Amino acid sequence: MSNLPNAGIPAPIPDTFKFEAWTTLPAPLDPAGRTLKIRNAHNLRIEAANEISIDITLRCRDGDRTADVGAALQALYAYTADEVEDMVLGEVYCTAVGPLPVFMRLQVDRVRRRRAVRLELDTDKGEKPKTRPLLGSMVLANPTQRIPGQQASPSKDFPNPDKVLTFDMAKMLQHWSSDEDYSCLSPLKWQESALNLESALVLLCGALSNDPAAPATFAGEFRKHRLFFVNYAKFEENFRIWYAFEREARHDILKGILFDGDYYARQVDGRLHAKAAMELYSPSRRQERESDPRPPKVPRLTNDSPSSSREDRGNSFRGEREFRGGDHDSFRSGASIKISLL
Repeated sequence: MSNLPNAGIPAPIPDTFKFEAWTTLPAPLDPAGRTLKIRNAHNLRIEAANEISIDITLRCRDGDRTADVGAALQALYAYTADEVEDMVLGEVYCTAVGPLPVFMRLQVDRVRRRRAVRLELDTDKGEKPKTRPLLGSMVLANPTQRIPGQQASPSKDFPNPDKVLTFDMAKMLQHWSSDEDYSCLSPLKWQESALNLESALVLLCGALSNDPAAPATFAGEFRKHRLFFVNYAKFEENFRIWYAFEREARHDILKGILFDGDYYARQVDGRLHAKAAMELYSPSRRQERESDPRPPKVPRLTNDSPSSSREDRGNSFRGEREFRGGDHDSFRSGASIKISLL
């Protein structure tokens, strides 16, 4: 009689068979070199396969011994303590690196509930929490509307190394260089950094609201800021052209100036139009025109830019109502990095 494929012995399976070997997970895999999003995708797939295998094994153990046990269980990737803490503190972060496997989602939920209960008990006893809760600690008290026709002055609010004792600004700039030029970040790293900053702001400001009547928050305004650039036409191609304005507008958001989609569209469209005009009248193009008797064509914005399609898209770039109806951001990358935009 041939052996059962998984059990490796002929049927029926005896009582001495070690079913525990088919219901115990192997040692976790080393996470080094793999992003959190890749590991979550692996764990999600293997978790489902292992659950089916364990169920088959248990049915064999408790019922039909002529049936085979399940397939050998596969190992899952481990998580670092910092990664677990990041998932506990930020729901946006969980979404960016997810979907999470069920066991990790349950662990994150248990930690959140335990902390909430502990905080509630401390409050009932009249005791002050040992640490100041971060959630909701960053409030946009005096938001400022942009004035049409008036451009905010470039931000100069950089830390002074002579006054900041816990942070060496000069050393940081020497090591990482300045963020004034677009070359400091690739388009992909910009997306990762912007998403990390949004996650931090959500932690500090509280959950985002889709209610148009809800008070403005730093997190909500920055989210509209981020989505504007992520969804702008030819993101990677135009990144180097609009980066300087994005950096300036980002600083304005953190100073309390509200997002204004129309203003953003005018600024970015204007930069693209100027770039196209400079290319048209470059020395190489001038030689082409001199050899071509036809009159030059005036550069025009493509139909897929926000300004040219603003009417078709309703209020998708208009002030307080921008992107409150839903998020169509693709989250192109799930790599976890430190905030590098501020």
